[in-house]
Amino acid sequence: MLRAIHLVVYWSLCCLSFVSVATGSAESDDPPTDVIAAAKTGLPVFLGSVPSESAALYGFSQNANLSAAELGEPILLRAITPTAMQVEAAPQSVAPLISDTETWFFPVLLARETKAMLVVARQEGKWQAVSLGYAPLAAEWNWVRKQWPVERGFHPQLLAAFQAKRFYVHVPEVDSQNLTQLISRSPHRADSVTNAPSKAASYSVLGTLRAEFGDLKAAMNSAQPKAGQ
Repeated sequence: MLRAIHLVVYWSLCCLSFVSVATGSAESDDPPTDVIAAAKTGLPVFLGSVPSESAALYGFSQNANLSAAELGEPILLRAITPTAMQVEAAPQSVAPLISDTETWFFPVLLARETKAMLVVARQEGKWQAVSLGYAPLAAEWNWVRKQWPVERGFHPQLLAAFQAKRFYVHVPEVDSQNLTQLISRSPHRADSVTNAPSKAASYSVLGTLRAEFGDLKAAMNSAQPKAGQ
């Protein structure tokens, strides 16, 4: 229930944050110093409020040493805009479809593994940590970063299709057209024989904008209010 509440708050928050942001991608993904300060201030507050009996809902084991948790590299959340999706066919690049939001996701790390996400957003003109959790997303992002690490020059982008309530990843260093939905596959992630993750589950094979476009467009359109409603 707690995580479900967090997810509802998250989607509402992001939609509000997106409204005030102009279309186009920022030149840099380096967060303002106030964003980092808000994350550092907010992390111990949120961790201190995690009930031990509900720790798994936030991405942690019941006996986890939360005082050892650290913040990972911040992720600027980008939105796939409904207006940009109203074209007949998939564009040649993901870039025209996305816009920056005023929301940053900070991976929360334990033993170098992403366990949860701390969300920092601008509220009433001030950057604040607003939520902690999103364990399924954190688990998927952990696999994304293992496959496409910053140390090898990759900078995966986290994209949200708010109307469809979906997350995607785009790795611009690979090519301009890759687009992969982040889907929690935890129960079936490992191969039954080798116990290793499949190529799809480990994100070593990326999807394409052409393959995703039609289904995503339909999902976003179906979520739009109908005339007269």
